[in-house]
Amino acid sequence: MRHQCEMPSSSANAVVRRGSVMALALLAAGCTTSPSGSDFNVVNLARGQSITCYTNPCTVMYTMPAGTGNHAVWGNAFNLGEFPAGQVANLGPWWTDQSPVELTVRGIAAQPAYLYVRGM
Repeated sequence: MRHQCEMPSSSANAVVRRGSVMALALLAAGCTTSPSGSDFNVVNLARGQSITCYTNPCTVMYTMPAGTGNHAVWGNAFNLGEFPAGQVANLGPWWTDQSPVELTVRGIAAQPAYLYVRGM
C-alpha cells in the first residue's frame, strides 16, 4: 500500500529530498565505519582499539600486528586460532551475551582490543 502526501510548495519538496538524501548517506556511512567508533554488521579492530557494534551478531575483522609468522588470537579467554602477522583475520560473529569481548594476541606485547555488542 502506497501513501502519498501533498506538499505545500516546491521548496518543501526540495527540503524533504535533501533530508532523505542526507539520511541515506548517514545510514550508508553507519554500515561501514563511523567516526564515533560505532559500526553495524562488521567491525574492524586492531590492538588497543575499542568499538561498539549495534547488530546481533556482529562480525569481527581483526588487523594482526606487523611482524612475521602466525600468532594466536584469544577472545574472552578462548583461543580463536592462529593468524599471519600483518594480515586481517576474520574472527567470526559475536553476540550480545558474549559482550564485552577482550581480544588479545599471544606472544606480542600489545594492548587488548575491546568489542561491545549492543544489538538492536
